Amino acid sequence: AAENAKKTLSSSTDALVELECLVEDEDYRTRVGRAKFEDLNRDLFLGTLNVVKQALEGAKLNKSQLDEILLVGGSTRIPKLEELLREFFEDKPIKRNQNPDESIAVGAAIYAHSLVASKKNSFGEDELEMIVKIKDVLSLSLGIQKNDGTMDVIVPSNTTLPTRHSKMYATSRDNQQFFKFTIIEGEGREAKQYNKLDVLTLRDIRLGPKGTVRVRLVFEVNESGIVEVVIEDEQGEILKRSRMIRKVKRDQIDEIDNMVKEALKSSCGS
Repeated sequence: AAENAKKTLSSSTDALVELECLVEDEDYRTRVGRAKFEDLNRDLFLGTLNVVKQALEGAKLNKSQLDEILLVGGSTRIPKLEELLREFFEDKPIKRNQNPDESIAVGAAIYAHSLVASKKNSFGEDELEMIVKIKDVLSLSLGIQKNDGTMDVIVPSNTTLPTRHSKMYATSRDNQQFFKFTIIEGEGREAKQYNKLDVLTLRDIRLGPKGTVRVRLVFEVNESGIVEVVIEDEQGEILKRSRMIRKVKRDQIDEIDNMVKEALKSSCGS
């Protein structure tokens, strides 16, 4: 329950914690806000900075000598942790172009390749290197929920990632006071077939006749499953933005974690 809450709070401001039969036959349910979560884990977050300082010391480097920071491990998705790292490294760019769950494996693969690539075969010839290109695609469509519960698709499934799609929306009634967009992913015709990712509300918009006030909804999706949704005015000025992790990607991450754990168990037992 705690692990699920941590993952949810990485992309949402609150999470539901449920424990069955916590005391005898009594179930326990409560909501935890991101602010409370950050306060409870403050010591752990600060401890992470101590590890960073130790790593710099061990490498005999100071932070000014670094070019960029690559976040490694699923917990680096926690907003507070990224915030502390940004403060610590000041002007250094924080990179998210690599899936943090796969970064260690990618690093090991690159290192292994560097060891193997220079080896020669039994004839003293350089071994042939094979390059395999893998393209990430969007497994489920992304869009907004319409009044009838169906999806207005903005990014279709099977779109090659990374990608950027946008669509204009106008007020549907006179003197409308706000826009509300429910961001969903999925396929099918029924609301229950979709996963709700977030709700974006833009208030205090310019009043006017129906259809005269317009905004652009922009979806950007990278290979790591991070979706950034931006509301812009007609001139391209950003009015609101939100970043979220697709639910299908979180489920894949859980599956990868389980596979790694099983592999470690097998290797330890052999």
